[in-house]
Amino acid sequence: MKSERIVAIFVTILLVALVRQNFQRQQSPASVESPEPAAAAPVATVARMAPAAPPPAPAPPELASPGIFYLLTSAHIETKNGIIGLPPGTEVTQVRPGMYKTPAGTVHLDQVQLTNDLGKARNALAYDRNAQAALQAKVIAVDTLVHHGIRKIPVQLNGSITRYFVVDSGASIVSVPSEMVAELVQNGALAESDYMPGAAIITIADGSKARRRRFVLRSVKVGEITVNDVVAIDGGPNAMPLLGMSFLTKGRAVYDTANGKLLFSR
Repeated sequence: MKSERIVAIFVTILLVALVRQNFQRQQSPASVESPEPAAAAPVATVARMAPAAPPPAPAPPELASPGIFYLLTSAHIETKNGIIGLPPGTEVTQVRPGMYKTPAGTVHLDQVQLTNDLGKARNALAYDRNAQAALQAKVIAVDTLVHHGIRKIPVQLNGSITRYFVVDSGASIVSVPSEMVAELVQNGALAESDYMPGAAIITIADGSKARRRRFVLRSVKVGEITVNDVVAIDGGPNAMPLLGMSFLTKGRAVYDTANGKLLFSR
């Protein structure tokens, strides 16, 4: 009996210990697992660009010697022998303010026409050459000849006779001397039906007036260019043969005085 009581006491003590331990657990705060700290968001980094290098300073202009200038535009100089054209890039020398020595003589030139900047002068010359090349591709040039000291051009009339004429943009009509008219009639190249009705009054070189008959040339040929149905006039005996505007306008031709060429537009 004594041993049984001892076991019962031991079991009772054990149960009391278990109950006390369980009670203490219920009274203590529940343990909470702390969450892992969130990973820090990546911070964007901005790359710093190196500052751009400043543009190089422009080179100083290359200037001509003192007193030397160049034409930026073409210039037309009137001389006793006619009008001479000076192209862009032509070198001139200042004689005094406003006056310059050119290949055509000493003349007045405006300052806006000139530069002493060699770079600008070269550009002006190159631009003019390109423009002239483009123009030459669109025109047909016929050279004039010096005949008895005067620049003239061979002209064929109605496929019959060829004679030297002076290109004259100041004459409104082609003027044929009476001797040439008679030759055309004699050759059968000019008939009465080619004449226009009435007569025109012209002013002769001495200032007097004269009545002259007009007619139509069926063809006027200069170089390889033929213009048909050109109005002409009998200029009178020993008159200067003139290739006037009735031909130049219809043939779309201009006279290049500086170079002595008759230019036909294509």
